[in-house]
Amino acid sequence: MHSNLIKLFSRKTLVQFLFLFLFAAAIGQEDVNEDVNTYKVFQSASNASARFKLFFNSTNRYNQTSPFDWKKTLEEYLVDAENSSDTTAIFQYKTMQSQVMFDLGEYSKCVALANDLYQTNENMSVTEKKIILELLDKSYEKLKLYVKQSEVRKERKELGISKDIIFYDIYSNMGLPNKAMRDYIEEVSKTIDPKDYYANAVYNNNVGYYLWLDKSPPTAITKFKSAESFVNLYLGDVMLAKTENDIIKGSLLKGIIAGNIGKCYADLKNFEDAVFYLENSIEAIYKYKMGSYSSNLIENTLYLADCLLQTNELKDAKKLLDKDFKYVEAEHQLKRNRLLAAYYDKVADFSTASFYYKKKY
Repeated sequence: MHSNLIKLFSRKTLVQFLFLFLFAAAIGQEDVNEDVNTYKVFQSASNASARFKLFFNSTNRYNQTSPFDWKKTLEEYLVDAENSSDTTAIFQYKTMQSQVMFDLGEYSKCVALANDLYQTNENMSVTEKKIILELLDKSYEKLKLYVKQSEVRKERKELGISKDIIFYDIYSNMGLPNKAMRDYIEEVSKTIDPKDYYANAVYNNNVGYYLWLDKSPPTAITKFKSAESFVNLYLGDVMLAKTENDIIKGSLLKGIIAGNIGKCYADLKNFEDAVFYLENSIEAIYKYKMGSYSSNLIENTLYLADCLLQTNELKDAKKLLDKDFKYVEAEHQLKRNRLLAAYYDKVADFSTASFYYKKKY
């Protein structure tokens, strides 16, 4: 009997230890280390190459320091590099500047600088070419210059940076979501490992997004809910080693998915569920967004304001519409004007409502 008690105690202790180990691992993975100040580490780096590597390997470089401070510091380092005629450092600091411009939503400036760097530096490494071409690709997308974007993708394929030239997102941006979805499913579905939770979350979210653009919110919700399940599995998988950047990326994706679900519920006039998901989305995107400017953050905030106007939560709606966002995209500014007009209509300030109805940008 004594031996059985010892065995029982040993099993119980082992189970408790295992539980505590898994719990500690889960807690450790969920908490993103916000004490690390990338900006200060960047400043203390010994040279431009070390700073370049740190800058582009950091997912959340603006968590404690604004992009405007980064911009100013890069300008100072660039002056020093130019004074010492250090061509490598000049190139690296200018490349970092172009990324900050993109993060600030200054897409035309980013394109101008990135194009100049690409055309005037013949000895770039493959990594450097990849960074600049990706910046050009994303900037042309934001500027709706899709022919230029496709040219960049052809260049990437010729250099071996990407295997294929992808067009499905361009089709989507051109107002062809159904074709985009068909091409995306055909090209991507066969490449995804069923055990790769993150990739499955991205895939289901993208399919859901195309369905939403195609005016099919009920079907889109099904895909978004699948994406939500996969990203939760990814973030909760304590046996999968994840870096801080992996956790940030997964948490940001979770916020984007929540926003997409919220927008679908808003389109279906289910404002209670829409508000719940949109509020969670805004909180997550604000915390984990990779850059100063976030189109998702602004779009979801405007959707939430619309839901609050529809349910006559006028004070809260106005607070959201008064947020000091940088409205880079015309459709966001137009939607904000329309919502402000609706707000002033509801409070019987018809002259101000008329002003916003007429205002274009």
